Amino acid sequence: MSKKYQDVDQQIQILKQRNLLFDDEESAKYRINEFGYYEIISDNSEPFMVDGKYIEGTSFFYIYSLFCFGADIRNKVQESSTIFEGLLRQAVIKTWCEEYGSHQSKYLDKRNFRFPRTGPRPLNNLISKFSKVAFADDDPLLNQVRTENNNVAPWIMVKFLDFGNIISWYELLKPRLKTKVMKHLLSDEAFDNLNNNSGKDLFTQMLKLVKQFRNKSAHGGKVYSYMPTLPGGKPCIKYNRYFHDKFGITREKYDEGYGQTSMWTVLALLKLIKYPTPYLILSSILNKGFKEYLQNVDTIRHYINTKTFYIDTELATEQTHLDI
Repeated sequence: MSKKYQDVDQQIQILKQRNLLFDDEESAKYRINEFGYYEIISDNSEPFMVDGKYIEGTSFFYIYSLFCFGADIRNKVQESSTIFEGLLRQAVIKTWCEEYGSHQSKYLDKRNFRFPRTGPRPLNNLISKFSKVAFADDDPLLNQVRTENNNVAPWIMVKFLDFGNIISWYELLKPRLKTKVMKHLLSDEAFDNLNNNSGKDLFTQMLKLVKQFRNKSAHGGKVYSYMPTLPGGKPCIKYNRYFHDKFGITREKYDEGYGQTSMWTVLALLKLIKYPTPYLILSSILNKGFKEYLQNVDTIRHYINTKTFYIDTELATEQTHLDI
Protein backbone atom coordinates (compact mmCIF):
# COMPACT_ATOMS: atom_id res chain seq x y z
CA MET A 1 0.00 0.00 0.00
CA SER A 2 1.45 3.38 -1.04
CA LYS A 3 1.98 6.11 1.53
CA LYS A 4 -0.47 9.00 1.63
CA TYR A 5 0.91 12.38 0.57
CA GLN A 6 1.70 14.69 3.49
CA ASP A 7 2.25 18.44 3.21
CA VAL A 8 5.21 20.02 4.99
CA ASP A 9 3.24 20.90 8.15
CA GLN A 10 2.05 17.31 8.48
CA GLN A 11 5.58 16.03 7.84
CA ILE A 12 6.98 18.16 10.64
CA GLN A 13 4.30 16.98 13.07
CA ILE A 14 5.21 13.36 12.29
CA LEU A 15 8.90 14.15 12.86
CA LYS A 16 8.08 15.72 16.21
CA GLN A 17 6.21 12.56 17.19
CA ARG A 18 9.45 10.68 16.47
CA ASN A 19 11.35 12.98 18.89
CA LEU A 20 13.00 15.27 16.31
CA LEU A 21 13.61 18.77 17.67
CA PHE A 22 13.16 22.01 15.71
CA ASP A 23 15.08 25.11 16.77
CA ASP A 24 13.56 27.14 13.92
CA GLU A 25 10.47 25.51 12.45
CA GLU A 26 9.96 28.09 9.71
CA SER A 27 13.53 27.64 8.50
CA ALA A 28 13.03 23.85 8.50
CA LYS A 29 9.86 24.21 6.39
CA TYR A 30 11.75 26.42 3.96
CA ARG A 31 14.57 23.86 3.58
CA ILE A 32 12.16 20.96 3.12
CA ASN A 33 10.25 22.88 0.46
CA GLU A 34 13.53 23.88 -1.18
CA PHE A 35 15.26 20.49 -1.35
CA GLY A 36 12.55 17.93 -0.61
CA TYR A 37 11.58 15.79 2.36
CA TYR A 38 13.09 12.61 0.93
CA GLU A 39 16.44 14.24 0.10
CA ILE A 40 16.89 15.76 3.55
CA ILE A 41 15.00 13.55 5.99
CA SER A 42 14.56 10.10 4.46
CA ASP A 43 18.07 10.01 3.04
CA ASN A 44 19.91 11.18 6.16
CA SER A 45 17.99 10.11 9.28
CA GLU A 46 19.45 6.63 9.74
CA PRO A 47 22.56 7.70 11.73
CA PHE A 48 20.32 9.51 14.24
CA MET A 49 17.63 6.86 14.83
CA VAL A 50 17.13 3.85 17.09
CA ASP A 51 14.01 1.67 16.85
CA GLY A 52 12.16 4.15 14.68
CA LYS A 53 12.75 7.12 16.99
CA TYR A 54 15.32 9.89 16.88
CA ILE A 55 18.08 9.74 19.48
CA GLU A 56 17.37 12.12 22.34
CA GLY A 57 18.59 15.62 21.54
CA THR A 58 18.58 15.17 17.75
CA SER A 59 17.49 18.31 15.95
CA PHE A 60 16.54 19.07 12.36
CA PHE A 61 19.77 21.08 12.20
CA TYR A 62 21.82 17.89 12.61
CA ILE A 63 20.06 16.13 9.75
CA TYR A 64 20.17 19.17 7.49
CA SER A 65 23.89 19.57 8.28
CA LEU A 66 24.49 15.97 7.20
CA PHE A 67 22.49 16.59 4.03
CA CYS A 68 24.71 19.59 3.20
CA PHE A 69 27.88 17.76 4.16
CA GLY A 70 26.82 14.81 2.02
CA ALA A 71 26.49 17.17 -0.94
CA ASP A 72 30.03 18.43 -0.28
CA ILE A 73 31.31 14.85 -0.23
CA ARG A 74 29.48 14.08 -3.46
CA ASN A 75 31.03 17.09 -5.18
CA LYS A 76 34.54 16.12 -4.04
CA VAL A 77 34.03 12.51 -5.19
CA GLN A 78 32.98 13.84 -8.58
CA GLU A 79 35.96 16.18 -8.81
CA SER A 80 38.47 13.58 -7.61
CA SER A 81 37.17 10.77 -9.84
CA THR A 82 37.11 13.05 -12.89
CA ILE A 83 40.80 13.81 -12.43
CA PHE A 84 41.49 10.12 -11.81
CA GLU A 85 39.70 9.28 -15.06
CA GLY A 86 41.96 11.76 -16.87
CA LEU A 87 45.06 10.13 -15.41
CA LEU A 88 43.89 6.69 -16.52
CA ARG A 89 43.06 8.08 -19.95
CA GLN A 90 46.58 9.44 -20.35
CA ALA A 91 48.19 6.24 -19.05
CA VAL A 92 46.27 4.12 -21.57
CA ILE A 93 47.01 6.47 -24.47
CA LYS A 94 50.70 6.75 -23.60
CA THR A 95 50.99 2.97 -23.40
CA TRP A 96 49.09 2.45 -26.65
CA CYS A 97 51.06 4.97 -28.67
CA GLU A 98 54.40 3.72 -27.36
CA GLU A 99 53.47 0.31 -28.69
CA TYR A 100 51.36 0.96 -31.82
CA GLY A 101 51.93 4.55 -32.91
CA SER A 102 49.32 7.09 -33.93
CA HIS A 103 47.34 5.61 -36.83
CA GLN A 104 43.69 4.69 -36.37
CA SER A 105 44.14 1.42 -38.21
CA LYS A 106 45.91 0.06 -35.14
CA TYR A 107 43.09 0.65 -32.66
CA LEU A 108 40.56 -0.67 -35.20
CA ASP A 109 42.46 -3.96 -35.56
CA LYS A 110 41.23 -6.68 -33.19
CA ARG A 111 44.55 -8.46 -33.42
CA ASN A 112 46.09 -5.74 -31.27
CA PHE A 113 43.89 -6.66 -28.31
CA ARG A 114 43.48 -9.54 -25.92
CA PHE A 115 40.58 -11.84 -26.79
CA PRO A 116 38.16 -11.80 -23.81
CA ARG A 117 37.60 -15.02 -21.90
CA THR A 118 33.87 -14.33 -21.91
CA GLY A 119 33.63 -14.30 -25.69
CA PRO A 120 33.94 -11.72 -28.49
CA ARG A 121 31.20 -9.29 -27.44
CA PRO A 122 33.29 -6.95 -25.19
CA LEU A 123 35.97 -6.56 -27.87
CA ASN A 124 33.42 -6.15 -30.65
CA ASN A 125 31.63 -3.46 -28.63
CA LEU A 126 34.89 -1.60 -27.97
CA ILE A 127 36.01 -1.68 -31.61
CA SER A 128 32.52 -0.57 -32.65
CA LYS A 129 32.81 2.43 -30.31
CA PHE A 130 36.26 3.27 -31.70
CA SER A 131 34.93 2.98 -35.25
CA LYS A 132 31.98 5.28 -34.57
CA VAL A 133 34.40 7.95 -33.40
CA ALA A 134 36.95 7.42 -36.17
CA PHE A 135 34.33 7.67 -38.94
CA ALA A 136 31.82 10.04 -37.35
CA ASP A 137 30.69 12.81 -39.71
CA ASP A 138 28.64 14.85 -37.24
CA ASP A 139 31.42 16.40 -35.15
CA PRO A 140 33.34 19.48 -36.35
CA LEU A 141 36.59 18.55 -34.62
CA LEU A 142 36.63 15.02 -36.02
CA ASN A 143 35.74 16.28 -39.50
CA GLN A 144 38.58 18.79 -39.38
CA VAL A 145 41.11 16.24 -38.12
CA ARG A 146 40.05 13.69 -40.72
CA THR A 147 40.22 16.24 -43.55
CA GLU A 148 43.68 17.45 -42.54
CA ASN A 149 45.26 14.10 -41.65
CA ASN A 150 43.03 11.36 -43.05
CA ASN A 151 43.40 9.84 -39.60
CA VAL A 152 41.89 10.23 -36.11
CA ALA A 153 44.85 9.72 -33.79
CA PRO A 154 44.32 7.82 -30.53
CA TRP A 155 44.79 10.94 -28.40
CA ILE A 156 41.93 12.60 -30.34
CA MET A 157 39.68 9.54 -30.39
CA VAL A 158 40.01 9.03 -26.63
CA LYS A 159 38.38 12.41 -25.96
CA PHE A 160 35.10 10.87 -27.12
CA LEU A 161 35.23 7.88 -24.76
CA ASP A 162 33.62 7.72 -21.34
CA PHE A 163 35.11 6.27 -18.16
CA GLY A 164 33.61 2.84 -18.84
CA ASN A 165 35.09 2.77 -22.35
CA ILE A 166 38.54 3.59 -20.98
CA ILE A 167 38.31 0.79 -18.43
CA SER A 168 37.23 -1.63 -21.16
CA TRP A 169 40.19 -0.56 -23.29
CA TYR A 170 42.54 -1.21 -20.39
CA GLU A 171 41.00 -4.61 -19.67
CA LEU A 172 41.36 -5.68 -23.31
CA LEU A 173 45.00 -4.68 -23.65
CA LYS A 174 47.50 -7.48 -23.92
CA PRO A 175 49.00 -8.41 -20.52
CA ARG A 176 52.36 -6.73 -21.09
CA LEU A 177 50.64 -3.44 -21.95
CA LYS A 178 48.31 -3.64 -18.96
CA THR A 179 51.42 -3.85 -16.79
CA LYS A 180 52.79 -0.69 -18.45
CA VAL A 181 49.56 1.18 -17.72
CA MET A 182 49.88 0.19 -14.07
CA LYS A 183 53.47 1.42 -14.01
CA HIS A 184 52.46 4.76 -15.54
CA LEU A 185 49.72 5.28 -12.94
CA LEU A 186 50.87 3.72 -9.65
CA SER A 187 53.54 4.98 -7.28
CA ASP A 188 56.83 3.10 -7.47
CA GLU A 189 56.18 1.43 -4.12
CA ALA A 190 52.65 0.36 -5.10
CA PHE A 191 53.76 -0.93 -8.50
CA ASP A 192 56.60 -2.96 -6.99
CA ASN A 193 54.15 -4.63 -4.61
CA LEU A 194 51.24 -5.04 -7.03
CA ASN A 195 53.08 -6.28 -10.11
CA ASN A 196 51.68 -9.78 -9.63
CA ASN A 197 48.41 -11.55 -10.38
CA SER A 198 46.55 -10.48 -7.24
CA GLY A 199 47.90 -6.93 -7.58
CA LYS A 200 46.72 -6.69 -11.17
CA ASP A 201 43.30 -7.88 -10.05
CA LEU A 202 43.28 -5.16 -7.39
CA PHE A 203 44.15 -2.52 -9.98
CA THR A 204 41.17 -3.51 -12.14
CA GLN A 205 38.90 -3.63 -9.09
CA MET A 206 40.07 -0.12 -8.17
CA LEU A 207 39.15 1.24 -11.60
CA LYS A 208 35.67 -0.21 -11.40
CA LEU A 209 35.02 0.93 -7.83
CA VAL A 210 36.09 4.51 -8.59
CA LYS A 211 33.76 4.44 -11.62
CA GLN A 212 30.85 3.27 -9.45
CA PHE A 213 31.39 6.17 -7.06
CA ARG A 214 31.80 8.55 -9.98
CA ASN A 215 28.43 7.45 -11.38
CA LYS A 216 26.74 7.62 -7.98
CA SER A 217 27.96 11.17 -7.39
CA ALA A 218 27.11 12.29 -10.93
CA HIS A 219 23.47 11.29 -10.42
CA GLY A 220 23.10 13.05 -7.08
CA GLY A 221 23.19 9.89 -4.98
CA LYS A 222 24.06 9.65 -1.29
CA VAL A 223 27.76 8.81 -1.31
CA TYR A 224 28.78 8.75 2.36
CA SER A 225 26.93 5.47 3.02
CA TYR A 226 27.18 4.00 -0.48
CA MET A 227 28.39 0.39 -0.19
CA PRO A 228 28.32 -1.24 -3.64
CA THR A 229 28.96 -4.96 -4.00
CA LEU A 230 29.45 -7.37 -6.87
CA PRO A 231 26.64 -9.74 -7.92
CA GLY A 232 25.83 -12.16 -5.13
CA GLY A 233 27.02 -9.67 -2.51
CA LYS A 234 30.70 -10.36 -3.18
CA PRO A 235 33.20 -7.62 -2.18
CA CYS A 236 34.23 -5.08 -4.80
CA ILE A 237 37.80 -5.26 -3.49
CA LYS A 238 39.28 -8.66 -2.74
CA TYR A 239 41.72 -9.05 0.14
CA ASN A 240 45.23 -8.04 -0.90
CA ARG A 241 47.98 -8.37 1.68
CA TYR A 242 49.98 -5.35 0.52
CA PHE A 243 47.06 -2.97 0.19
CA HIS A 244 45.21 -3.91 3.35
CA ASP A 245 48.33 -4.16 5.51
CA LYS A 246 49.30 -0.69 4.34
CA PHE A 247 46.17 0.73 5.95
CA GLY A 248 46.21 -1.44 9.06
CA ILE A 249 43.42 -3.77 7.93
CA THR A 250 44.02 -7.33 9.12
CA ARG A 251 42.35 -10.27 7.44
CA GLU A 252 39.91 -10.38 10.36
CA LYS A 253 39.01 -6.69 9.92
CA TYR A 254 38.63 -7.24 6.20
CA ASP A 255 36.18 -10.09 6.83
CA GLU A 256 34.17 -7.69 9.00
CA GLY A 257 33.83 -5.38 5.97
CA TYR A 258 36.79 -2.98 6.15
CA GLY A 259 38.56 -2.32 2.85
CA GLN A 260 35.94 -4.09 0.75
CA THR A 261 34.01 -1.06 -0.53
CA SER A 262 32.87 2.41 0.70
CA MET A 263 34.22 5.91 0.12
CA TRP A 264 37.03 5.22 2.63
CA THR A 265 38.23 2.30 0.50
CA VAL A 266 38.20 4.55 -2.57
CA LEU A 267 40.26 7.11 -0.66
CA ALA A 268 42.79 4.46 0.36
CA LEU A 269 43.04 3.16 -3.21
CA LEU A 270 43.70 6.67 -4.51
CA LYS A 271 46.69 6.89 -2.20
CA LEU A 272 48.37 4.21 -4.34
CA ILE A 273 48.44 6.55 -7.35
CA LYS A 274 51.66 8.26 -8.44
CA TYR A 275 49.89 11.59 -8.87
CA PRO A 276 48.42 12.84 -5.56
CA THR A 277 45.72 15.24 -6.75
CA PRO A 278 42.72 12.83 -6.70
CA TYR A 279 43.65 11.65 -3.21
CA LEU A 280 44.24 15.17 -1.88
CA ILE A 281 40.90 16.43 -3.20
CA LEU A 282 38.92 13.60 -1.63
CA SER A 283 41.01 13.62 1.54
CA SER A 284 40.24 17.31 2.04
CA ILE A 285 36.60 16.42 2.72
CA LEU A 286 36.92 12.90 4.18
CA ASN A 287 39.80 13.56 6.54
CA LYS A 288 39.90 17.26 7.39
CA GLY A 289 36.24 17.93 6.61
CA PHE A 290 34.88 15.00 8.58
CA LYS A 291 36.90 15.86 11.66
CA GLU A 292 35.52 19.38 11.63
CA TYR A 293 31.97 18.12 11.03
CA LEU A 294 32.15 15.61 13.88
CA GLN A 295 33.06 18.39 16.30
CA ASN A 296 29.58 19.82 15.68
CA VAL A 297 27.58 16.60 15.21
CA ASP A 298 29.19 13.92 17.36
CA THR A 299 26.15 11.60 17.14
CA ILE A 300 27.21 10.36 13.73
CA ARG A 301 30.73 9.29 14.79
CA HIS A 302 29.72 5.72 15.71
CA TYR A 303 27.74 5.36 12.50
CA ILE A 304 30.68 6.45 10.35
CA ASN A 305 33.15 4.24 12.17
CA THR A 306 31.04 1.07 12.06
CA LYS A 307 28.53 1.34 9.23
CA THR A 308 30.80 2.82 6.55
CA PHE A 309 33.97 0.96 7.66
CA TYR A 310 36.19 3.97 8.33
CA ILE A 311 39.86 3.80 7.27
CA ASP A 312 42.39 6.33 8.54
CA THR A 313 44.42 6.83 5.37
CA GLU A 314 46.68 9.34 7.10
CA LEU A 315 48.20 6.46 9.05
CA ALA A 316 49.22 4.52 5.94
CA THR A 317 52.62 2.88 6.15
CA GLU A 318 55.32 2.63 3.53
CA GLN A 319 55.97 -0.94 2.54
CA THR A 320 58.94 -2.67 1.02
CA HIS A 321 58.29 -5.50 -1.40
CA LEU A 322 56.08 -8.22 0.04
CA ASP A 323 56.10 -11.81 -1.14
CA ILE A 324 52.42 -12.43 -1.78
